Amino acid sequence: MFVRLIIVSAMACCMGSATKAGEKIRDWKETYCVDKYTAAGTLTACLLQEAYAEARFKEMEAKTSRDEHRNRRSNCTHFVTGGRGLGSQEYVPQYLQLQCMLSSQAETVFRNCVKTITGKPIQDNTIHWLSYEADKIAACANRQYHVDAKLPRSFQVSDTLLEDISKVPPPAKLPAPIEMTFTEAPVASTCADRAQTYQNRYERHGRVEDLVCLKKALTRELR
Repeated sequence: MFVRLIIVSAMACCMGSATKAGEKIRDWKETYCVDKYTAAGTLTACLLQEAYAEARFKEMEAKTSRDEHRNRRSNCTHFVTGGRGLGSQEYVPQYLQLQCMLSSQAETVFRNCVKTITGKPIQDNTIHWLSYEADKIAACANRQYHVDAKLPRSFQVSDTLLEDISKVPPPAKLPAPIEMTFTEAPVASTCADRAQTYQNRYERHGRVEDLVCLKKALTRELR
């Protein structure tokens, strides 16, 4: 059971950026993945992980009440960021949230990491620490959630990539939208068509079967 925690860090990490009139704003998870991972393999992995997590969230929400799902996800947002203050437009990786939500001991792991990093336990559900400690707490918790989640091997991330994701700051400025191509591997026309559809609308229609086609269309082998 998740207990709603009041989390206060001594230093909040904030961001905000104004956009010019008519400027197209890219989806936040795409912005996040593109800004952080430029190599084809890691960019593909990041996009697939985020889309996979979104599809799983829809399945999880369908099996419980919307309020309960949102409450659990909100708690996991705190846990995977180490309890630091978040900017109003900051993007928290969905894959990290999913790993937390699949962990049977999410809150216990978080509390243990807090005690390990700060040297003191959480008391009265109100906690205080510095932002640099939050990064360490996040890395500690996310490593454990990564083990507990037992996600499909093809969607697992390396420990290095996982730790990078847990520490990435939000972009200072939204870059221009990019176009993704699907020419790195030969695929059946139906699968290629589905991948193209997924490219255009994956944030609204992400399904696990679409991920399989996207994976085939993007690369022969995802590592």
